[in-house]
Amino acid sequence: MTQSLSIKGTLFAGEMSQPYPVHLIVDSVTSRDVLVGLEDGSTIPTSIRSISDRLGQTERRIELNDDSVFLTSDNDAVDLLSAAKGGWFSQVSSLEAFRPRLIAFVVASILLIAGAIRYGLPVAAKVAVWATPDTAVTLIDSSTLSTFDRIVLGESGLAEDRQKVLLSAFDELAIAAETKESTRLLFRDGGRIGPNAFALPGGTVVLTDQLAEILTDDEVIAVFAHELAHVKHNHGLQQMYRAFGFAAIVTVIAGDMSLVLEEILGGGGLLVAMAASREMEFEADSEGVDLLRKVGRDPANLKTALDTLMEKTCPKNLAELCEETGWFSSHPGSIERTQALEEAIAQ
Repeated sequence: MTQSLSIKGTLFAGEMSQPYPVHLIVDSVTSRDVLVGLEDGSTIPTSIRSISDRLGQTERRIELNDDSVFLTSDNDAVDLLSAAKGGWFSQVSSLEAFRPRLIAFVVASILLIAGAIRYGLPVAAKVAVWATPDTAVTLIDSSTLSTFDRIVLGESGLAEDRQKVLLSAFDELAIAAETKESTRLLFRDGGRIGPNAFALPGGTVVLTDQLAEILTDDEVIAVFAHELAHVKHNHGLQQMYRAFGFAAIVTVIAGDMSLVLEEILGGGGLLVAMAASREMEFEADSEGVDLLRKVGRDPANLKTALDTLMEKTCPKNLAELCEETGWFSSHPGSIERTQALEEAIAQ
């Protein structure tokens, strides 16, 4: 024996906003087919597309296949309809209610995105570096240097005789490292960035006067070995492409959502970029140690250069932050980095 129901409610037909008081007549709770009973006694055959979940005593929403919507406060009758044993709605309801599937889908999506960022981006960046023509890299290099010179850097005041000594040692290291032909060393006043040395994507290495002032020649040359390792492995270009790749992922995820969400995801991009930088710093340290050995220089000078730099540039009240690798650190913490350097030097 099948069970029939007559549920009192309001019908919103199609795109019409005018509500109509009706009865939803159900001959069998195990069937999708229903009749909409009008006030004049006539009926309209249709079928049910979906039934909303129960939420307290709020009205239930039943969507019909003719694009009309039936609203009712008779929750008990709708519960009986949706939970009919063996019925079509019972199956749909169980699927919708099975939240673990939704949770599993979300977790899988997160893992997929995390995997793409952690493993996919580095591989894609290396492929992009390989496919980038030399002319484009040279343009990036010159454009970046021009921006630095205009905004931050100034003309070097380092003594010419010392520049010659450092240039000669740099050229020796560059030949031994087998870097690109465009590799060159430039001297600049560091301005606001102070003691620093960095390598641009096209192979230009910049040494600031402030770093040369606090390090010995041997220590500066050790720093050159580190920067030339960055050049050899195209770390600068890789980081640029990783940033572009992460921006593309953010765009796909965020779409047209609010700027707040994009800022949050952009912050995640910053963390990814910083983590990539730390990974590259370790590689450059290890490669720098090997390069110094190759030309007969003491690799321990790279460690003493790091120690001196940390001592001169890290305020005493922030010593702990300098020693530990933080979320927003572009370089490894001094303790972690020193340990890795000592291991590389001892080999």
